[in-house]
Amino acid sequence: MAALPSILFVARLMSAPGPMAGARVEPVLWAPEDGPATYPEASAMLERAGDLLDAGRHAEAQAVAETAVTAWERLVRAHPGSYEWGLAETLRQLAIARGLQDEHQAGVAPAGRAVELIRDLVRQHPDGYSGDLVIALNTYANQLGGSGHSAEALRVNGEALVLVRRLSREAPADYAPIEARLLLNRAEILHDSGEESAAVKVAREGVRRYEALAAGDPDLYRPYLAGALGELGTYLRAGELWKSAAETSSREVAVLRLLVTGAPDLYRGDLAMALLHHDAALGARNRPAEALPVISEATGLFRTLVREEPGVYDRQLAIATYQYATRLEATGRLQEALALYGESVGLYRRLAETDPEEVADELAAAETTHADLVRRLREGGGAAPHATAP
Repeated sequence: MAALPSILFVARLMSAPGPMAGARVEPVLWAPEDGPATYPEASAMLERAGDLLDAGRHAEAQAVAETAVTAWERLVRAHPGSYEWGLAETLRQLAIARGLQDEHQAGVAPAGRAVELIRDLVRQHPDGYSGDLVIALNTYANQLGGSGHSAEALRVNGEALVLVRRLSREAPADYAPIEARLLLNRAEILHDSGEESAAVKVAREGVRRYEALAAGDPDLYRPYLAGALGELGTYLRAGELWKSAAETSSREVAVLRLLVTGAPDLYRGDLAMALLHHDAALGARNRPAEALPVISEATGLFRTLVREEPGVYDRQLAIATYQYATRLEATGRLQEALALYGESVGLYRRLAETDPEEVADELAAAETTHADLVRRLREGGGAAPHATAP
């Protein structure tokens, strides 16, 4: 079977699949007890597994991929040398489905097996499958990193980077986006293993790659740039590099404002989160007056999102109202702060009704801060020291 061009699969293979509203996914029509599968049946299952991943239906995608693996294995045994790519790609999707359900360790074996299958294809057809090997290595590295095997994950990711850089010299338009994503994946592995300084350095390089791509094709790459800035901001905040974190979140907000202008329903949630992070960075730098309009806008956006999508952004609204209250308190607007602390407590209490352990610390912090401000106002006290965010 001829290799499919790797670049056609970049969006699905390199990025974490996300919800796809209204995705139509047909049931699988083949089962192992039906006997040998045909190539069209195996291909249909491979496509359906990908559609389910795109639709956010990860458990269903895993079930389909597991069945599809059996179909492709039978085809490979019956026709050696013809169907190995299909088996490798199905194993890779199975690994992704498991990883997206926080079962990275269970994803390591199929991802590693996919890599070895593609390596064999590269040895047989050096010019036809190198891009597929990059994709397979990326998935393998992600599963290794997610299961705590950081050193091996970095080694595999490094191999993918070396290969993609060689391919980029020949076809930069095809492989530059993949290199950018690999850099950010490497930064995530470094972050997860506690190497914050190294994570920041690599993430900055990934951001620069996406900035260059967005300069050439803003419509296509602005969303990726916003995501890259968000990831860099995460590592900067983890390292308490607040000045750089504030600068990065400000840039992220600017990019997301452009995206919201063109597609408000798609990017308002991202903008609200970026504003929340920008407020946190400004607050950590003791700039409450500068942070106040930022957190005010974030809170307003979360209120709208909660009305439109109940249950999705409720916790973010609780966090935003608390942070808004701390900025008001720090700028001397105590009565307004009191009302927002009270609202935050109510929101956290409602969240605690369904998941008490998840929000226990945040609820306790909100209740304590609210009670403290009530006491001080009754005693006629002035502004309190800066409140601690939950």
